[in-house]
Amino acid sequence: AIGTVTFTTACANKITAAKNAYNALGTTEEKNAVTNYNTLRAAHVSYAILSMENPVTWNSEARVAEVLAAFNALNSTQKALVPSNVQNILTNANTRITNMRNARNAYINAVNALPSKSSVDYTTDHTNKVNAADSAYSAITAFNDTALTNSVSAYRTTHTNVKNNYNTIKGKVDALVALVNEIKGYMGSPAILDIATKIATANTGCITIC
Repeated sequence: AIGTVTFTTACANKITAAKNAYNALGTTEEKNAVTNYNTLRAAHVSYAILSMENPVTWNSEARVAEVLAAFNALNSTQKALVPSNVQNILTNANTRITNMRNARNAYINAVNALPSKSSVDYTTDHTNKVNAADSAYSAITAFNDTALTNSVSAYRTTHTNVKNNYNTIKGKVDALVALVNEIKGYMGSPAILDIATKIATANTGCITIC
């Protein structure tokens, strides 16, 4: 008998031996006579679930899909023979992979919505798009999954290049705004030379930015 399914070589060997014996039966009548076939099917899927990474990583996406399909192919009687704690492992794995996939797609979409690094500017629209990409990437790193992070490395490069140019322009604008505010503080004061110097510097900054 297979008994309780565990992730061990001994259990795997029992399931394999039972499958081979069933497949070796010559006729449909003989196979139909195997009254505990449902137990064999449930054991096979249970072992597949237990063999997955736990917790799963992005590298397991295809494996989780394969095992989920195997479980869904069971009939209701066979599914009921898969222990609830084992089913929970599959459910949690599928949920984690689904969340990873959604986060990955959201980040890719956010990066694709960014302006090019040569056209990015310090506008409300571009600021919102850069911030959206930043937030989407944070959702990626929250999984602490190297495979997932590596899967978006090309998009991360694009994101970084655009953000670097955006930050450069933002820095110039912020510096100029601060400078103009400082100049305004001189208004009405006798420091004429300082005023002229600040205005000249501000004009130079504006020309650089424009």
